[in-house]
Amino acid sequence: MQDSRVQNKRRQFDVSRQLLSAVTLKQPALAGWYKRDDGRPLVPCWPLGGLSISHSEQTVALAYSKTGQIGIDVQWQLSRHSVTQLAEMYRCHEADFYRYWTIYEAAFKAGCLVTRPTQLQAYRLMTLAPGWYYWVGEVEPDCTLALVSDKVKLMQQFVELLPSF
Repeated sequence: MQDSRVQNKRRQFDVSRQLLSAVTLKQPALAGWYKRDDGRPLVPCWPLGGLSISHSEQTVALAYSKTGQIGIDVQWQLSRHSVTQLAEMYRCHEADFYRYWTIYEAAFKAGCLVTRPTQLQAYRLMTLAPGWYYWVGEVEPDCTLALVSDKVKLMQQFVELLPSF
């Protein structure tokens, strides 16, 4: 069981780097990215921009912007995770757990947050730092995606690109 999980994580990592390589062909500046001390990617020639990568199960998501900070997170609701325990630990309702968690993860990746929350309810739209925006929703049954940015126009463009669910 553990070996297959490790293999799956390795596969996710490999696919995310293949996706990044494909995007780099259209955006050569991304080739110079590196990880900051906190693990978030940095694209040196886009000092005001951002890059974010997420993967869960067979899904990989990548978001980038030349002009704004950005964070993306995708999470499949998996039976091996005890949502009841996680919801209790973070003091939120089970039904809301993945929505709050993906918002939190995307906000952290965007640079909007610096510490882990004790209550995920604190990370709703109206309580993100001023000037930060998010979108969260199910992109497939049991698959939640969240995007956080400091640019409202970027968020509007993202939502316009989403297929109807």
